[in-house]
Amino acid sequence: MEIDMSIFDEIELIECPFCGGPGVLEEERVGGWYAICADCGAQTASCDFKTPEERVHVAKKVAELWNMGKIVRFGYGD
Repeated sequence: MEIDMSIFDEIELIECPFCGGPGVLEEERVGGWYAICADCGAQTASCDFKTPEERVHVAKKVAELWNMGKIVRFGYGD
């Protein structure tokens, strides 16, 4: 699958509410998106998409979840 870089240009993630690290939008190989902190590993749930039309919509929804603070933080050893 070719990566559409414009998705990353139009979606902005705020800093991690736990550590202040950068939020990163990640696309799974099986058709899903999640956001994760590059520093502490806190992340959103993974949200799946089935069609190319849903891909951008779901990426924006994941960014919205991240920016609202709907994030899970796992402790060491979890």
